Amino acid sequence: MLTVRDISTGALEGAGLLPIGSYDPFQPRFIANLKEHLATGYPVVVRLHPGVAYPMPDHDLVHKVDREGHVVTVVGYDDENDTFLIGDPWRAEWGGDRHGLTTLTAQDMTLLLCNSTACYAAMPAPMTMSARIEAVGPTTNQLVVTVGTPRHPHARCELRSITDLNASIKLPAGLAAGQTRQWADLITPDGDAEITWVIEEHAPADGEIEIAVAGLGAGYDPYPFTDVVGSRARIAVRSVLDAPVRERQLA
Repeated sequence: MLTVRDISTGALEGAGLLPIGSYDPFQPRFIANLKEHLATGYPVVVRLHPGVAYPMPDHDLVHKVDREGHVVTVVGYDDENDTFLIGDPWRAEWGGDRHGLTTLTAQDMTLLLCNSTACYAAMPAPMTMSARIEAVGPTTNQLVVTVGTPRHPHARCELRSITDLNASIKLPAGLAAGQTRQWADLITPDGDAEITWVIEEHAPADGEIEIAVAGLGAGYDPYPFTDVVGSRARIAVRSVLDAPVRERQLA
């Protein structure tokens, strides 16, 4: 039978991330959620209220730029200095010095977020993925992979559905599956999909099972959109075949 030593999951290269909208009017908790998401390795997009922090001396420019809705990307934080690292698209020629990579204190972040969309952020993330392996015979195992959308008390997935979901598997030496590609049913923000493989042990194995899942995501907020979204998993496994089983296989 197979034993699982470790499972790691993350974004699928070349696929988009899920649009996760987070709203939490309790700002200390919002800042904590911001840090928690950044620690996973994914950025956060927030809408700021620029105000005097983004001066525009050109009178004509004032009528061309929406000062009520400037967007920046938060890419990191420093607990020691209580600051956030911001990627700011504000152009230098528009005035001020908030452009490129810059820092904001947590207090500044809180003040700049105080507008009609206070404490709203987009926290993109890959599809969630979990896996379990069940023994169904001396050398036969069932791998069950569950994929879905992230769920958080103060965040929601902005996708309406994920269709055309397909998954592929790559096995280490010693293991084999009847088919390497599987298809799954529709995923909604409130539901998951299960994908199952039957894996046979033909020889002792010690390596990683690689799984890639992708589908077509469709959403409607703030406007209709579609995108390829996905995730991947690496499952470190080891087969434990006893001597009698190996002898029967060789026979």
